[in-house]
Amino acid sequence: MKIEIPMFHDVWMDNGVEHLYRILKESDGVKTNLLSNKFEFEIIDKENFLKSFVKKIEEKRDSVIFIEEKNETTNEKRNLKKDFVLIQYGKKVDGRNVLKEKIYLNPEERINEIFDIINENGNNKCIICGKNYKKRVDNLKQAVYPLVTKIKSLNGIRSTREQYVELCPLCYLIGTLEWCDEGIIYRVFPKSHSFVLLPKVYDFKTLYESKSKWINTVLSGERFSNIKVSKNNYEEVEWTSSEYSTLLCFFEKFLNWVCLEDEGLMSFESAKSEVCEDWVYMSIPWGMVKNIKFEDLDIENEVMGIIYELIKDEKYVYGDFIKKILYFRKTPNGTTIDNDLTNQTRENLSKYFLMDDFNKFSNTFIPRKKGRISINKESRGVLENLVYLWRLQKMGFEKEDLETIKSVGNIVAEVSTKSIGLLYRLDKARSIEEFWNSLREISRKMISLEKPVKAKSINGLIEMMNEKRENWEEIKNLLVIYSCMYYYIKTL
Repeated sequence: MKIEIPMFHDVWMDNGVEHLYRILKESDGVKTNLLSNKFEFEIIDKENFLKSFVKKIEEKRDSVIFIEEKNETTNEKRNLKKDFVLIQYGKKVDGRNVLKEKIYLNPEERINEIFDIINENGNNKCIICGKNYKKRVDNLKQAVYPLVTKIKSLNGIRSTREQYVELCPLCYLIGTLEWCDEGIIYRVFPKSHSFVLLPKVYDFKTLYESKSKWINTVLSGERFSNIKVSKNNYEEVEWTSSEYSTLLCFFEKFLNWVCLEDEGLMSFESAKSEVCEDWVYMSIPWGMVKNIKFEDLDIENEVMGIIYELIKDEKYVYGDFIKKILYFRKTPNGTTIDNDLTNQTRENLSKYFLMDDFNKFSNTFIPRKKGRISINKESRGVLENLVYLWRLQKMGFEKEDLETIKSVGNIVAEVSTKSIGLLYRLDKARSIEEFWNSLREISRKMISLEKPVKAKSINGLIEMMNEKRENWEEIKNLLVIYSCMYYYIKTL
């Protein structure tokens, strides 16, 4: 029996095909061949194949979908499915949780059923792949394809009876087995939501080569996150803020392993072929109703190069800078860490960096809500390297030119301690004329300072602006970042 599966050009199903290949290549009684645009397999010993395939599914169900967790009250272990998995529990068996979906509840019966009819042609047309088939094994549902919903304003598939049942056995197999794919990156926020990140790569071989590497290096199998970090010879998971910080953390750890730990230092051109740049984010709400939010995350190639260059110098945008940021807020009882604003700040900085939006990145530093960002000395050093590679170098400036911006930032911060509105006005400048007006106002305020300030650095900034007039906004954003940092130091 020969079966050929072409590229779907659908993120869930294409990852499912790649995952099916990883299962079958380790199974007995079957030959596999993965090409860039299709996956082929031939069953040469059906009895041996089915037995081996079923065993693989059971192993992956128990090790990937389920986790073992100790009850703190009774000290007993229980098996729980990961919260993002859109498959319902069935009735417990011998005190242990099971999944209601038949391919996981009774894989032997369901797999035999599928492969008895998988190549039979008929008059029914599958809603996912468009191929004709004779007999279905189940309906279309979120256990097969998570994006289906009953709400008409979304896709309404599950509210249309005719389409709801039109699902071929092969698409059922691919879709349901994707839930036990070790290559899915996930983060769970209890009683709020979960999200998963899937690579969007329309080349099966590239997808397989990348996922095979990160599965074995940066991912683990914990309940709430699967990006691991080694700490004191013990593996823990990273408690990232949301999707962008998770993705940045993952990129950093994987590039670090690919470039430095596994194969020695390689060129960026070689390294970037190992990392997928286009991703899909799926947000899965808590509770019974699961209407999935779906979004493309397209990462700029230049950003990947910056991460790579910093890793070569053993500096990490997420691990050494963003992860270390805290947001302090003034309350009637004193200054305290605001965890919500800390996570929001970390997520925003991760997002705007990955999206290559330097304007919004710099705006994140602006003081708001009677609070301030805290950045330690080590993190400020990483930020300095980041903004140089990300912006100054591209404009043709030397690293020494950053000292001019920092010096003027110190002046702006000193003036802003007396009049914070000047800092807001600088940030809101939308033309070079508005920027010059803000700088003139700051210069006038310098006269009233208790400590005299040298204006030499302002002259240096004016020279930079005149030299790169077309990049005035980038220079302004750099100035905003350092003005805010010095402002926070001065107002401690």
